[in-house]
Amino acid sequence: MPQYIRPKQLKENYGIDRVTAWRWGRDKHRGFPKSIRLSSSVSVYDKAELDAWFEKQKDESQSP
Repeated sequence: MPQYIRPKQLKENYGIDRVTAWRWGRDKHRGFPKSIRLSSSVSVYDKAELDAWFEKQKDESQSP
């Protein structure tokens, strides 16, 4: 079953602010996972997508 993260939880789980996530999500070259709109006032992120994206960033930064 998919797990979801609210934008407010990004700071404690990934160390980024929700505004940063929003900005990264708008940058098509960055490839940051898009938020999922549940209603007009509720958005979430798929935790598996976030984990995969951060792992990819870590791998790319360690490549020679």
